[in-house]
Amino acid sequence: ATTEIEHLTRDRDAVTADVPADLLAEYTRRASRGIGVGLLRRGTCEGCRMMLSGTHLNEVRQAAPDAVVSCPECGAILVRTDESGL
Repeated sequence: ATTEIEHLTRDRDAVTADVPADLLAEYTRRASRGIGVGLLRRGTCEGCRMMLSGTHLNEVRQAAPDAVVSCPECGAILVRTDESGL
């Protein structure tokens, strides 16, 4: 019988298949310390629920679309979408 860990490993492999290896390694490193990634929604990191300051939001706004940006509070990789409030 397939164990839950085998199912989760298979699911993770399927989801991460198209993620660049260096980004996946960075996520794994951050996740081992706590929160690996958080959605930036309306100026708030959904990882730790901290509202980013205007200065931090400007830094995120000015970063290249493919740049890895981080929450200044929890260190999570911030995922930017149309909901980010940028």
